Amino acid sequence: MTGGSGIHLFYVRFFQWISIAVSFEKEISQCDDDFFFVCNKSTARIFIKELGYAEGRIVDESEVESFLNKRAERSVNVYVQASELGFSRELTLVSPPALRAGQKDFFINVYPDGYTNKVYFGEKFSRLPLENDYFHFGSVYTFDVPNNEAIHGFSKFRRKTVFSASLRNFTNLPRSIEAAEAAFREIEPYINGDLVVVMLRPWGSEKFLQGRFHLADGVITFSSLLSDFIQKIVEEVGPHASIGLRPDNRAPQFCRDVITELSSGAGGHVFMVGENWPEWMTFEPFLEHFFNYFPNCRIHTVCLDSTGTLPFIARGMGATHYVGFPSALIPEEHRNSDVFRMIREKVSVMRTHIDLIEGVDLSSEEIADGFFRVKIY
Repeated sequence: MTGGSGIHLFYVRFFQWISIAVSFEKEISQCDDDFFFVCNKSTARIFIKELGYAEGRIVDESEVESFLNKRAERSVNVYVQASELGFSRELTLVSPPALRAGQKDFFINVYPDGYTNKVYFGEKFSRLPLENDYFHFGSVYTFDVPNNEAIHGFSKFRRKTVFSASLRNFTNLPRSIEAAEAAFREIEPYINGDLVVVMLRPWGSEKFLQGRFHLADGVITFSSLLSDFIQKIVEEVGPHASIGLRPDNRAPQFCRDVITELSSGAGGHVFMVGENWPEWMTFEPFLEHFFNYFPNCRIHTVCLDSTGTLPFIARGMGATHYVGFPSALIPEEHRNSDVFRMIREKVSVMRTHIDLIEGVDLSSEEIADGFFRVKIY
């Protein structure tokens, strides 16, 4: 265990983190009665009603102090994202001030903001154990590759790696398999050869990431960008490929409007993937189980700046993965905007992450500025 004998509290701020939390669960502890998820009431309902967890495994974020008061263990291992909110809010929630007066020892463990292993506020996290005798250094986790550069600032923390195979703790849950199989039945009539899955990002939406990617006439602008882009992918993959568009559940209506725009001019080869996919569930179960349902179909992903395909690249799954977006396809008035600057920076980090993957027969090649292709052999 990270902090000797004790209990583990894993903070789950958004439902998008459920897959990561479940993946960590078996990596950290083999005992159900010492690992607990801390979350709000809506996320708790998902754990209990959708995934079948016992109510006793979930701690309401407003009741952590009373929960810990009832536990005899002195050591408390807390797990938070290495981000501003992880430091300023969540660490306080899972290590309440009233319990920091010698009653409990809190071991700080942090995990990245996404599969690219980006971590933040290392110096602030590192100061806590030096300035407070109730905080102790735990571990800093990275996904798949031990990226020392990414975890700069956490030098006093133990370094641990969680491998993508652990995602099966989530993707093999009965509810995950049920959702994947329902999606496969929906798309089966459209499959006639290779499948290209476009992981839509709601670039242009006011709701996505607090509007940081907002564009005027977002649906029209984004649809126009994607139309030419998808056509280039189809030319490379082959004319008989089916194009499945996967909406992002953080701006579902925006994505549906984009899909409508794209489908109206593309005919029967373009369709929505996961039309009835649970809103809270990330897309890993679809990619995990696709090959079981369609053993003779090759799948290609177009992830734009989504990190969701990185765990599958690390395991050598899929045929081709397209990452980023060609700068030449971006209208000149948008090319130097903050939106596309942030996207280019993230894509560069993703390329670095993929280049560090070992043990998989793959090639990574830049095919346009801001856009690269990963082939799995």
